[in-house]
Amino acid sequence: MRRELSGGVELDDDRARIDVDEVHRFISTESYWGLGRPRELIERTVAGSARVLGLYDGEKQIGFARAVSDGVSLAYLADVYVLGAYRGRGLGYELVREMVEDIDFATLQAKTEAKLHKAPDLKPLKAPAV
Repeated sequence: MRRELSGGVELDDDRARIDVDEVHRFISTESYWGLGRPRELIERTVAGSARVLGLYDGEKQIGFARAVSDGVSLAYLADVYVLGAYRGRGLGYELVREMVEDIDFATLQAKTEAKLHKAPDLKPLKAPAV
């Protein structure tokens, strides 16, 4: 999946395109939830997540999100961010919407779950095949 947003910004779920150095820099130095997180741990979380999404301005990675899942009924949205200079343009919304709309699980667990379900234009999650 590769999708262009307004202003030439692009969403992409190509794991190989994720700039692990940039994700590490942001999470370990700017996020409130992962200050000091080692680079090796970031590498492992990117590799081990069910899905990762990058947000790009040209070749520069400006945002990130990942989903951890049991593959059946549960997915957890984690490490979601958009660089400060790009906030306020709806890019975080698009990042989360792309992740949520593509998850084929009945339940999405996230700290922002209540807020997400109130957001306009989000499609309901698809029930898993039983």
